[in-house]
Amino acid sequence: AAYSQSDLIITYNLRHFPANALQPWRIEAQAPSTFLRGLYDRDPFLVVEKLQDQAANVGLPLTRLLDSLATNVPSFVNLLRQEKGITENRL
Repeated sequence: AAYSQSDLIITYNLRHFPANALQPWRIEAQAPSTFLRGLYDRDPFLVVEKLQDQAANVGLPLTRLLDSLATNVPSFVNLLRQEKGITENRL
C-alpha cells in the first residue's frame, strides 16, 4: 500500500494494520463493511444501482445477491435492507 501510494487498505484483518503503524504513510485500514457503508453514505443511489447491476450480471435477484454478501459484510447488508426495505430471501 505504501509503495503504490494507496490511501486505504480494505481488510478483515485490522489487528495487523494498527493506525499507529499506518500513520507515517497516511494510510487508513477499514473493514469491508465500513468501506461499503462509506460509499453508501456518499451516494446510496449509485451503490444500489451497482448492486443491481452485479445481481443482473450473475443472474440473481438482488435479494439473493444480498443473502450471499451477508456472509462477508453482514452489517452493510443489514443497513441496506433496513434503509431500502429489502427483505431477506428465505429459502
